[in-house]
Amino acid sequence: MALAFAIQLSAQTLTTVVGDSTATTSAQYIPAYVFYNHSYSQSVYTASELGFSGEIKGIGYYHSSTQQTYNSGTWKIYMKEVSESEPTSFLPTDGFVEVYSGAVTLPQGTGCVMINFTTPFTYSGGANLAVIVVRDGDYDNHHYFVTTSGNALLYNDDYDAVSITAPPTYGSGYSRAVTKFEYEVPEGFCFPVSNLVASDILQNSASISWTADETATNFGVAYKKLSEEEWTVATENTTRFLHDDFVHDLLQCHCLL
Repeated sequence: MALAFAIQLSAQTLTTVVGDSTATTSAQYIPAYVFYNHSYSQSVYTASELGFSGEIKGIGYYHSSTQQTYNSGTWKIYMKEVSESEPTSFLPTDGFVEVYSGAVTLPQGTGCVMINFTTPFTYSGGANLAVIVVRDGDYDNHHYFVTTSGNALLYNDDYDAVSITAPPTYGSGYSRAVTKFEYEVPEGFCFPVSNLVASDILQNSASISWTADETATNFGVAYKKLSEEEWTVATENTTRFLHDDFVHDLLQCHCLL
């Protein structure tokens, strides 16, 4: 059995985008419906879509507007790890952590509106991530967010504000916005590899190849028989590893997640 992993030698800020950042389909609703004075939205991103663990430092929404730059008012953003993937009603708000509270300016043109968190959120990578956005501000009818698949929920009101402590009891379903997550991984973080393949498998040797994460700065291979408990880390830093204890009919390959 062999295992390949890629290593980041120092802490680094990375990004992951859920959805197609080059898409052109847009709508006004998620994460904030600026045509109304007040809105409350909930979006859930699955662990498989995110594909990382680390400290989330900011979130961005892909945006499109032909109109002038617009101060969209005050946004409050909350996060929580959840088991639900596409809830049909608003989740209970207990346990949600406020990561940002402040003004958000929507520019003219297209691009990603990045919001840097006041309080980073530590994401384990082992659960889905729910994001609540509460907005209060003057309405505007000319700003849109690029959409992607997946259901999100929205409540909007022209007169009465909503909050995390007094959430709405119902919401309408809309497509999620294409969303960018900016996060930091710690020193020594092991990135998952892809396309891990064992070939040239013989009685006492095998060749292993894989596609490493492009942000990694080093990689390694560990190996063991299925009957063994302990892994042995290969000392060679090459793309070909041979070991005379590999057994042909017991060889399996794994990537480290």
